[in-house]
Parts: sequence; structure tokens; C-alpha cells
Amino acid sequence: LALLKDGQPEIRAQAARILGDALGYKDASHDGLIALLSDPEPRVRVRAAEALGRLGDKQATRPILEMLVENEDRDAIVRHSGVVALARIGDVAMLARMTGSRSKAARLASLLALRRLASTEAAKYLGDPIPSIVTEAALAIYEAPIDAALPKLAALEIKPEFKKNEPLLRRVIAANERVGGSSAASALAAIGLDPMVPDLIRVEAFEALGNWTGTTNRDRINGLYRPLKARAAADAKSAVASIVPALL
Repeated sequence: LALLKDGQPEIRAQAARILGDALGYKDASHDGLIALLSDPEPRVRVRAAEALGRLGDKQATRPILEMLVENEDRDAIVRHSGVVALARIGDVAMLARMTGSRSKAARLASLLALRRLASTEAAKYLGDPIPSIVTEAALAIYEAPIDAALPKLAALEIKPEFKKNEPLLRRVIAANERVGGSSAASALAAIGLDPMVPDLIRVEAFEALGNWTGTTNRDRINGLYRPLKARAAADAKSAVASIVPALL
């Protein structure tokens, strides 16, 4: 414990690592590790966050978030260590509450931690004011995957700022294809008919609708084995009927 206050940064870093990884010494959380989250050396902060994640102390959640706010996404390694620590601690309620944080860094880190936990609370970040975080939420839901949150991704409102966002739109299309139902079919038709959406994305939306009653074992996004559930042809017919007059 005394070495957590050593004058040499590497000694502080290694002391944190040993207390968290090798010893699992839970008292170290309050006896020095939390204080190291504000250490002037990034390497020390990384080791302290890793150790706190190993110890699983929920009281370290807020200090780790404060470290990430101070980092402001400048150092990706510091952010990654904080995200992994938050996921290991697993305070889902706190991570979900971060949707209201004024810090983009805190919101992004919380979302990434929820992705690692495969928590449906990640869907709350689909309403974030920053498009890049909305995109990360879509990635989390579709690729973790968090199947229970797919309906919320499928129902995402395609705002003007999203219409050129191909990674986001592809996952919205794929989510609608997986969720199925008349609303999902209509959503695909709307994307396909939108002139503000890139042509390749519009084609993909029409292809998903055209294959509505077909079967496939390959995921549209990543090619993994992920069979689609059977979908009723009637759900797509009304959507297709709305397309033809629009095209004419």
C-alpha cells in the first residue's frame, strides 16, 4: 500500500496492478487506488482503473467516470481502461443514469461499458443529442448483440442528421429485418423512398423488404451465422403497395 504513494510513477503503477490483479486486496480501493485515478501520469491512472475493475467495488464507479470526464477522450488507452473497469464493476443503474451527463466522454464510456455487459439500458443512448453516440448505441445493440433492444433500434426516428450516416442506417435496416412485423416493413419502405438517403442504403432497404419471406442464415451486417425468424408476407404487402405509387 505504501508504494501507491511512491515518487516513481512506474512503482505506483505496478503497485496498483499487483494489489488489484495478483492480490485482489479489496481494502486497497479506499487506501489509495481511487486517489491514483487523478495521478498526473496516464499509465498510473490506467493501472489504477484496471485494479479497481478487478476488485469490483461499486464505490469506484463515479471516480472512474470522473477520470474519464477529465480525460475527454484524449487518451484512448485511458478511456479503454475506464470502460473495462466500469463493465467489470457492473453498476448498470449508474451507467444508465449517465445519459443525463453533460460530458460526452462520460456518456460514451458508460455506453461502451453497457455494451460489454449486453445490457438493454444501452438503448437509452439512442436518444443522445450527439449522432456519433447514437451510432455507437446502434453498434452496441446490433453487434453485442442485445436482442431485447432490437425493437428500439428498429423504431429509431431517422432524423435529418442521420440520413447520411451509413453505419447507423445499415443497422436500423438490419434491425427492422430481424424484428419483423408491419411497422418494420413500413420503416424499410420509408428508408428506401427517402431521396436524402444514399442510394446504396436505399437499395439495401428495398433488398431487405424484397427478401421478407425468404430465409437466410447469414447476418446482413457481419456475415455471422444468425438465422432470421419466419415473417408473414402480409406484413410486407402493404409496405410494397405504398412504394409503387411513390415510384410512379
